[in-house]
Amino acid sequence: MEKQISLTFGNLIAHLVPGVIALLILMSEQSSDCTFPEWFTKNGVLVATGFLSLSLAIGLFLDSVRYLLVRLVCLIPAIARRQKYQRFPRKDNLEEYNWVIENYYRHHQFCGNLALASVLLFRLTPETVCPLLPVILTLILGFSAIWMYKGTVETLNEAFPKQ
Repeated sequence: MEKQISLTFGNLIAHLVPGVIALLILMSEQSSDCTFPEWFTKNGVLVATGFLSLSLAIGLFLDSVRYLLVRLVCLIPAIARRQKYQRFPRKDNLEEYNWVIENYYRHHQFCGNLALASVLLFRLTPETVCPLLPVILTLILGFSAIWMYKGTVETLNEAFPKQ
């Protein structure tokens, strides 16, 4: 079977958007003598390319942390027993498997990565952001990610039961 790596819109959104948000949060406390619009107009292409590349890198890092957390939680026996699907689909089921991943798992990835990015809001000072905002945002996104992961596992269990 030939394996291909594809960069889909959902994959890009699951990594790039949380990376952009995390980078903006990290940059929010940086101060410089040069104003942003003036600096941006002088170096627009370089800034845009660097910003998108760095955002994607941060998004992929957040995804790695999210994946590690999910794998650690899945070591709990009660949760591991809920995953009753085939880990590797047959060749004739590959398209359906990819459809489930793109339409269910990418939403979990997006919310999980965004929840990790929202944790960065805790480093901002209370004058910059209301202290309750990071807590509420992280909890909402974290519960959404858990709920969506549960839905993905249920869908995979139904579509690809172990034989």
